[in-house]
Amino acid sequence: MTRRDFLIAGAWALVLGCTTPKPVTLRFHEQANPSLPSSRVRFVPVSGTEQWAVNPFPSLTERDVAHAQVVGNLPGAVMLQFSAHGALVLNELTTRARGMHVVVLVDEKPVMVWRIDRRVTDGQFLLRTDLPPERVQALVDYLNYLARPRL
Repeated sequence: MTRRDFLIAGAWALVLGCTTPKPVTLRFHEQANPSLPSSRVRFVPVSGTEQWAVNPFPSLTERDVAHAQVVGNLPGAVMLQFSAHGALVLNELTTRARGMHVVVLVDEKPVMVWRIDRRVTDGQFLLRTDLPPERVQALVDYLNYLARPRL
């Protein structure tokens, strides 16, 4: 095998073996006071005519996830393990905003509204959605793709 053949084979291996999953966004927005100025609040339609006032800047995003896994016995559920930074933010958020709500958006669509009822110190979050199984798998694949170690 010549050097040229080796380079061509390597290039094909990279092209065929390194497929990137379709990008998916995951955003955690905390509840905000609806009487704030429009630059400080965003209204998210949750169901029918109901809208939630949330902070326009997400507290956590897909970049804060260290690992994601489909929960087999719960349809549409994903167990998220946040990175060290994400776990710190989640801990702070659940301590400071107890009794308030967090709206979770996947691709800018609300999939979960969670009332903060406890402090989360271990960086794990059970995301329960009504997404179809293929969308849940796409979410998990992309989150794990983002969390992979980079060379």
